Amino acid sequence: MSLSKSFGSLSIGRSLAMVAALAVLIAVGGVSYTLTAAYNEMLALRRTEMRNTVEAAVSTIRGYVARTEAGELNEADAKKLVMDAIGNAQFGNGNHYFIIAYDGIAVLNANKKVQSTDMRPLKDARGKFFIQDMIDLAKSKGQGFVEYDWLKLGDKDPSLKISYILGIPKWQWLVGFGLHVHDVDAAFFSMIISAAKVLLPLGLLLLGLVVVLSRRASSMLTSLSSVMKELAAGKLQTEITHQERQDEVGAMARALVVFRDAALTRQQVQAEKEKAEADACELRRDTDAQRSLNEAQRGEQAKKQALVVEALGFGMERLTEGDLTYRIEVAFSAEYAKLKDDFNAAMAQVEETMRQIAMNTGSMKAGAGEISQAVDDLARRTEQQASSVEETASALDQLTATVRQTADGAHQASLATTQVKGEAEQSGEIVRDAVAAMGSIEKCANGISQIVGVIDEIAFQTNLLALNASVEAARAGDAGKGFAVVASEVRALAQRSAEAAKEIKSLITASSIEVEKGVALVGQTGSALERMSGQIARVTSLVGEIASAAQEQATGLQQVNTAVNEMDQATQQNAAMAEQSTAASQALAEEAQRLALLVGRFRLGDDASPLRAMAGKMALVAATSRHPVRSLPAAPREVQGAFARRLVAHGGGTGWQEF
Repeated sequence: MSLSKSFGSLSIGRSLAMVAALAVLIAVGGVSYTLTAAYNEMLALRRTEMRNTVEAAVSTIRGYVARTEAGELNEADAKKLVMDAIGNAQFGNGNHYFIIAYDGIAVLNANKKVQSTDMRPLKDARGKFFIQDMIDLAKSKGQGFVEYDWLKLGDKDPSLKISYILGIPKWQWLVGFGLHVHDVDAAFFSMIISAAKVLLPLGLLLLGLVVVLSRRASSMLTSLSSVMKELAAGKLQTEITHQERQDEVGAMARALVVFRDAALTRQQVQAEKEKAEADACELRRDTDAQRSLNEAQRGEQAKKQALVVEALGFGMERLTEGDLTYRIEVAFSAEYAKLKDDFNAAMAQVEETMRQIAMNTGSMKAGAGEISQAVDDLARRTEQQASSVEETASALDQLTATVRQTADGAHQASLATTQVKGEAEQSGEIVRDAVAAMGSIEKCANGISQIVGVIDEIAFQTNLLALNASVEAARAGDAGKGFAVVASEVRALAQRSAEAAKEIKSLITASSIEVEKGVALVGQTGSALERMSGQIARVTSLVGEIASAAQEQATGLQQVNTAVNEMDQATQQNAAMAEQSTAASQALAEEAQRLALLVGRFRLGDDASPLRAMAGKMALVAATSRHPVRSLPAAPREVQGAFARRLVAHGGGTGWQEF
């Protein structure tokens, strides 16, 4: 009760100012909530980016760990391959992976000076031992985020940096990747400035509109109030303004005109009554003879005047009681007929004005009921829409996670195909070396074959010489017998040498044929490996394109997810606005009820009973049809009246049902 009295004591200007301030506060609160959600979403995207980057590297490392456990590689070679695979990887503006052993030794770092050094004593700008925190987090939880202040290359002051680390217990390693987030803060402050540029002009415009409306309404009501005071003081000739307006102010001005005319009529009747009494006194002062002569005329005139005074007095009493159906039916004399007609016309005009107000009140109540029903429907639809948007957001989250997994798999496949491509290229080099070696062997075999041919010729010449020596020994007789034996042995040796040379030549020829076959097979193997290398290169390119497309698709889905979340927030705000509209429509219905009760005090002829019944029904409906909504401040009566006039002017708000 005290709260309603407090609001009732406020002026129109202050009420409008409170409404404007509430609207500005709601707008500022909504924008603040949206900006905070956007900032958190940007940080979440950065964290997701870091997690995906580290998981891609860790997936590669776990593959080498598995090969080490399977006995395919020793641990030292596996770690060297890991360094070759991810050591030179670079992301964005010079961001690299870092690997730290559980004992604090830097295994991999972009700064080669700290390689193989203990990094646990390292502190950030606030004195935080963040390397030790990373090691403790990797040992306890296996993964997580670590925040610390660190100087970015090119900056003068340290800024917040967030790193995601993931532990590899088999090798006592933690793999990490970090990003500075000062650009997120800059984007957040830029959004705040943009929002302020929009809200500040709107707030000033709303303030100016409130000032103009409050001054306009206050000036009109102040004018009517001063007119009422002058009429109450008896100044019946006061000019009544704003009669030409078609709103409630105009209706009040026209009603004041009717009451002023009625007061003028009553004043005129009183003057006539006083004149009649004066005439009666004058008649009493006349002589007895004159009194006897004019007594009949004066008596008749007095009766006429008394009849007029009595009829008008009774009519004014009925008007005071609120009965607007009363009309003077008594016949007046000719000189008072105009007074009777003016009184009846004034009563008819007042009755018609109140009837129009009553009908407008009924239309207002009907419109308020339709608005309340439409707003309830809108609230239900908004709740359904909010549920659908929330389900869509959940589905998009799942789809985004699936696409990111696909992108990670494509990235791993790209790394694997790159490694296979390198091994295939090494195999091609080996095959080419083998072809060259076999070519050299073939050349050597040809050289040996030529040497064997020379030996064969030498054996042939030796055989001829031995034959000639035998002939000469035979000619010498007994003196040449010993020489003949030697020549025979030399000839036998030459024949065996020739046979051995022929066998060697045949073997070398067979070896050359086999070497040629081997060269051909190795050449075919080299060609096949070259074709395989080309196919692997194309597969690597396709897998890289698939990984890039999957990453772009994941980014696009993340943007769509952000938009759906913003749509969800906007839908929740629409639901809140629908509840506020429901409260406003209920307030409008209550105002219509009060107006109907006020109009019901008047009796308006044949329509009197329906109007009173309508007022009772409106009171019953207002008491039983309230829907549970959140507690909201009631709109000022002037705003409610303006809203009702606009509703009646547009046909009772039938468009709400279509909406």
